[in-house]
Amino acid sequence: MSEVLGRFRPTHIVRSIEGVTPEALEASGLGDIDAIAVDSDGTGTDYHAEFIEDSVRETYMTLARAGIRLYVVTNSYNARVDTLRGMYEHSELGMKVITPEMVSGGDNPKKYRKPKSDMLELIQQEVGSRVLMIGDQMMKDVWSANKAGAPSVLLPRRGEGDDPNVRRFQRPVELRLRQRLHLPIEDSDYPEFVTAA
Repeated sequence: MSEVLGRFRPTHIVRSIEGVTPEALEASGLGDIDAIAVDSDGTGTDYHAEFIEDSVRETYMTLARAGIRLYVVTNSYNARVDTLRGMYEHSELGMKVITPEMVSGGDNPKKYRKPKSDMLELIQQEVGSRVLMIGDQMMKDVWSANKAGAPSVLLPRRGEGDDPNVRRFQRPVELRLRQRLHLPIEDSDYPEFVTAA
């Protein structure tokens, strides 16, 4: 049972993306990472948001100025990908958006969505070194990082929005997982800055 639970255990936790700073990464043992892969909806923005809050934008800019390469890893497809590329890739942030279609090789892209680790492995190949995955879902973001042998940061879902199926089926299971793994339950129980889990 502990092996199954281990699939979903993050290496680190934080209350919000704003708590991911170069100093906090160094202090929590993540000072050697060269790239960060960030989930989009629920992590850096509310579900299907079309803008990035100023505090989040400043966090990304600070990390980039510290020499960390930044990526967005998303299970989204179709029009949502175009929106994300406009927000991240074609903005002053310059964060490359990685999608299942980019790793599918002509196969059905939906088969390559997280928790598959292919998108994260693509980034690992591109940067050739240690990549950190940040996300709000244990069963997708954290599990994909663990499959890729990458460190991960779990944070509470940002905003009120959520995919209806995730809210109905996945969130209750993740609540139980957090309890079993002795991880914070309430948002306010997460540390302000990145901390080892």
